[in-house]
Amino acid sequence: MSTFIFNFPKGKTKEVTNEKTGKYPRCAAGKRGGGMTLLELSACYEESACLLRTRIVYLRERARRTSAREESLALERRVAALVPLWRESRELARITAHYYDGSVRK
Repeated sequence: MSTFIFNFPKGKTKEVTNEKTGKYPRCAAGKRGGGMTLLELSACYEESACLLRTRIVYLRERARRTSAREESLALERRVAALVPLWRESRELARITAHYYDGSVRK
């Protein structure tokens, strides 16, 4: 199974995999020196969504564990800013993966 190592602050790391397939596609940008296919672009969006989701989970956990109200509110604001980006990345991954087969409704 392919994994991606996500570096958290203070040297902590966590392996991240795609929840559906157990694999983690690497973004193919620039590997061939030419343009990307929509399927490759979809993998990049999926990778971004996975990283965003991991970060959201991490920040929510930190917000729950902190006793300082100000820090907790700051962390929740950061989460609130990341959630729309995560949703958009997931949606764009779905749209670009199935763009030509007509099965995606926008």
